[in-house]
Amino acid sequence: MMISPYTESEKFAILGGPGTGKTLLLFDLAKYYADHGKTVKVFLAATLGYNVCQELNNKYNFEVSSITTYNSINDSS
Repeated sequence: MMISPYTESEKFAILGGPGTGKTLLLFDLAKYYADHGKTVKVFLAATLGYNVCQELNNKYNFEVSSITTYNSINDSS
């Protein structure tokens, strides 16, 4: 697994093969920042239904969405 920073200091990518813990690391990082007062939005590449996203949003202190949500927001602007 590898964490690759972008040129913008608040963005990074977590890269790795299946089963390497990318999503677990992502959720640990998101929880840490949300617990410390930061606004966190997580976009997962997996296609998640609305109910699954709502359940995750309620369970954690940050927003979880499918990447299709992000794409549709950008396409409409």
